[in-house]
Amino acid sequence: GDGGIRRIQTNSVNPSFIKGVQASYSAAMGYGVYSRWASQEDANSRKAVGFVDDVPASAPNSLPYTNEGVLVMQDTAVMANYMLTTIVGGARVDVDSGVAIASTEFHQTELRTAPTKVATLTIDGALRATSAAANGPLAATKLRKVVYTDNIGAAVNSRLDIDCFKPTASRNTAVTP
Repeated sequence: GDGGIRRIQTNSVNPSFIKGVQASYSAAMGYGVYSRWASQEDANSRKAVGFVDDVPASAPNSLPYTNEGVLVMQDTAVMANYMLTTIVGGARVDVDSGVAIASTEFHQTELRTAPTKVATLTIDGALRATSAAANGPLAATKLRKVVYTDNIGAAVNSRLDIDCFKPTASRNTAVTP
């Protein structure tokens, strides 16, 4: 049926997230997600849309991943722009998109990861960031879809409005881990 905007928000202490039940995305295939979303805050906020190995326990100031991931991310403690974030073995690498976080402003984001483990981030139709292959999760890592929001540094609600979330994958693609 017809879609609509869904809001996820914190309870002013713990993060809130929606995650896929099945861990089915990996560098053994090309995978990605097209999404349209808006942050309702441009300070004291951490938000993410993409793929992670698992979301940690709901605790104040937690991160939207445990050890592995590829995300479109907002983390105002790091920078004032949206980022392409990759995580391998808990080591996070953020690539600046150059697109400023503007509260209540919807952006169309497309996150694509090639079988080579190189990830790209397109925002509103323009290529904004590319990660290095060495920073992408290995082929053996199974990833889950995630939409995540958390407040950082202040006990306030953190809200993410999501209008569209469409993951894609191509199967049986050769890759060197």
